[in-house]
Amino acid sequence: MAQNRSLKDYIKQKFDNKIWAVAETFLNNNTAYIKSLASKLHKPGEVEIADVHIEHVWVEDQKEMRINFDIAVSIIFEIQEGNYRYDDYEEKTVWLLIECTGDLNEQLDDFRVLNHELYSGKNKVKAPLDDSLVPVISTNDLERVSEDFLKKYYPDALKEPTYLDTLKLAEIMGVKLEFTNITADKSVFGRCFFETAESEIYDVEKGEYIKKCFKRGTILVDKESSFLSNLGVMNNTIVHECVHWAIHQKAFALDRLYDNSLSNIGCKVNGGVLGQTRTSVEWMEWQANALAPKIQMPLKQFKVKTEQLISKIRRETSLFDVLDIIQPLIDELANFYGVSRTAAKIRLIEAGYDIASGAFIYLDGHYVEPHTAYNKEFLK
Repeated sequence: MAQNRSLKDYIKQKFDNKIWAVAETFLNNNTAYIKSLASKLHKPGEVEIADVHIEHVWVEDQKEMRINFDIAVSIIFEIQEGNYRYDDYEEKTVWLLIECTGDLNEQLDDFRVLNHELYSGKNKVKAPLDDSLVPVISTNDLERVSEDFLKKYYPDALKEPTYLDTLKLAEIMGVKLEFTNITADKSVFGRCFFETAESEIYDVEKGEYIKKCFKRGTILVDKESSFLSNLGVMNNTIVHECVHWAIHQKAFALDRLYDNSLSNIGCKVNGGVLGQTRTSVEWMEWQANALAPKIQMPLKQFKVKTEQLISKIRRETSLFDVLDIIQPLIDELANFYGVSRTAAKIRLIEAGYDIASGAFIYLDGHYVEPHTAYNKEFLK
């Protein structure tokens, strides 16, 4: 089982001497200030560094594989008594904020200190990554992040209601899709390769696993658990893996700083991640799961398409109440966007059509007619 990967710990292990060098520079330039902190000495004398602790690291995402990071450091200074009649000293702690940069393509070997200053309790990070280099994305951020994704890779989907062609998306992003059998038990939907490597796949004809080399930027889509199931599952799998490729390369690069044998993320059918259960990977999986349907059905244009279909179904059926047409509406949305019925239903609820929550309900194996499930104004 993989351990948690921490940029803070990596910096401690590899760049401790450079952090000490910053502390020494601060001491040389601010000796008088440090002496002024002493309150118990008769005459502050020589000052030495007793210890340096990296307390926290805030990471800011940059272009390509570069990151900037602010390091909060506590420095313990030992101030000696300057009056020879007294044998005493006093310890004082000073906090610094050290601004740094590095490129993960260089394994952070190009680590540089850009600036340092007294820590004021604030950092300057604007596009945060967590300590495992996973993007910091809250539930409230999901619509914005999905829209940013589309602006970069598939802007047509933001202009008018559009079926997102996942094969075209992969081509635009420069990733190669391969449809194959990943596992014998069909437990894995997809696998994204961040590095060229050999990996096992299941050979149906031979009835055994074989090794094959896959290049960096390859996305495997399982034919049995995805492609042959339905179009919605296949499309979701491809977008899911494309999200990993777009926003999780830095997290994977940090993993490789600890273990350079790693090459890919394999995503289970049940929404987990193959071979890993650590928190950072669970966050990556949550992000890919949450973003994929929002990328396929961008909210503003989804609402436009929903109103178009409501008008169309009303004309065709002579039914007016949305409750009476909610199920065909969900199915038409699912068909238009190439998603599952469940995904379309959830997106309708997110778009403000709460009545969809009472559609396609099965209770104890029995079908329940569409109904108004609840009134969101009832419970404040």
